[in-house]
Amino acid sequence: LAELRSGHLEDPGGAIRALEDLLGLRPADVAALESLVELRADVGDHRGVADALSRLAEVQTEDEASAATLRRLAEVQLDDLDEIEPAIETLQRALSVVGQGDGAREACRLRVRAVRKLDDDERLSEALEAWRRLENEPSQLRKLRIELAGIAERQGDVQGALQALEEIIAEAP
Repeated sequence: LAELRSGHLEDPGGAIRALEDLLGLRPADVAALESLVELRADVGDHRGVADALSRLAEVQTEDEASAATLRRLAEVQLDDLDEIEPAIETLQRALSVVGQGDGAREACRLRVRAVRKLDDDERLSEALEAWRRLENEPSQLRKLRIELAGIAERQGDVQGALQALEEIIAEAP
């Protein structure tokens, strides 16, 4: 196991099997799950990475660590597996674990990226609004508000879009 964890094993498949055997005995072994995630990533097994990340998130005891693992899982689901709805659900789980701070803001950013792929203005507006509530960087906040105004205009709320844009301009012309 020491050889396996230090990365000196030349057979990734054997290392994965050994880790799975260990996890059969100790399913909550965080270090073994972390090693499994990395080994599966090294061999390009995206489904295996997603499975290991899901298992890891379930056994982590610290909320920030669990939320970070869920965000990484959502990225794998979105980018490597092209599973948009599961990625959005995973990000919702991450936000339920940690609803404030940098981790929550990052989960909202990823959620917006996922929802953009759905071509659904209503859901995109909701995701952008959630991100806007957590964002504290003025230039990013401005971009979010402009995009929200654009969605309002596309949905036929021209008056609301103009009002939003006027408020943005009044703050920083």
